[in-house]
Amino acid sequence: MHVHRLNLQLNEDLAAARAVYLDVPAYALSAFGALRSAEVVDKALTDAFPADSTPEQRLSFLGCNKDQPQVLAQVVVGFPTPDVLGLTLLLVRQGVQRRHLACEMLDRLSRQARRWPGIQRWRTFVLESNAAANAFFGHSGFMVATPPQVLRGFHEGARCLERPIKARPVCRGGHGQGISHAARVTVPDGRVRVW
Repeated sequence: MHVHRLNLQLNEDLAAARAVYLDVPAYALSAFGALRSAEVVDKALTDAFPADSTPEQRLSFLGCNKDQPQVLAQVVVGFPTPDVLGLTLLLVRQGVQRRHLACEMLDRLSRQARRWPGIQRWRTFVLESNAAANAFFGHSGFMVATPPQVLRGFHEGARCLERPIKARPVCRGGHGQGISHAARVTVPDGRVRVW
């Protein structure tokens, strides 16, 4: 997977980010209770960062395979404290989920973050009802850091999860792992998903 930084002020980069976002309707339904239009998605992508973070702290990345956008990640460097890399968004297109692309994106961004002065740990918030995301982040070595809290703009509680930046990658892309070592989660439709 090729990972590059996006400039959401450029129409081409914004369109690529929008394509990934719109291809994950379960995220919009879970997070916001409704599907979103392209205009609302564009605003969500550019305004999703904490209001008191600076533009220099707000970074968006796109992971592509064969020039097809597949993974979108947004991070805030050094926010809310100088040692934190905040993960505000991590989406994988519907057709390529459960292929360890999100694991690869986290690994690539972790390697990059090791070069940023002072960054020691990841931090993200995951809705309590999002069983798949909670399983994924557990699979990726994140631990619950604080009790659930309701975040601005959301209608339910979210868990704060953290992981050291220098932690060794938990996931090896499924290579060498039997199914018994993979994280399993049962989703609302009753199917078991394996990461």
